[in-house]
Amino acid sequence: MYQAIVFFDLDSTLFDDNKHVLPASVAAIHEMQQHHILPVIATGRNIFEIQYVLDGTGIDSVVGANGSYVQYQGQRLAAAVIAPKLLTAVTAFAQRQHDPIAYYTSQGFRLSQANADTTENFQLLRLHPIVDPAWYATQQINFLNA
Repeated sequence: MYQAIVFFDLDSTLFDDNKHVLPASVAAIHEMQQHHILPVIATGRNIFEIQYVLDGTGIDSVVGANGSYVQYQGQRLAAAVIAPKLLTAVTAFAQRQHDPIAYYTSQGFRLSQANADTTENFQLLRLHPIVDPAWYATQQINFLNA
C-alpha cells in the first residue's frame, strides 16, 4: 500500500537541459519507492516518447499525452481516442492554413507535413518524424500537436 503519490513533470523537473534524468534524481526516486511512495510522471509527452525515462528510473505509472493516456504499474488504465470525423475536420482546416499536424498514438506519431519548425522541435525532443498525411485515418489517435 502506498503512503503517498508524487507526480513529476519532465522539463525543468526531472530533466536537465539535455533531457537527461540526473543520477541523484534516480536515486531519490528509488528511495521514495522503498518508502512506499508512488512516483508518477505527468507530462504532455506520449508514453513512447518517455520509455527511456521509465526504464532509467523504474517509474511505471504515467499520466501522459496531457492526460489522454494513463498507465498504472505498467498497465494501461485509460486511453482517449479522438473521433475520426473530428480528425478529418481538423486536418482539413490545417491543410487550408498550410499548417503541419503531428498525430500521436501511444506507440508512435506521424506528421502531415514537415517544415523547419517541426524539424527543429522534434530534434530537441530526440524524435525522428515520418511524414504520412493519411496515417491518422488508420490509427487510434489520442493526441494532436499543431
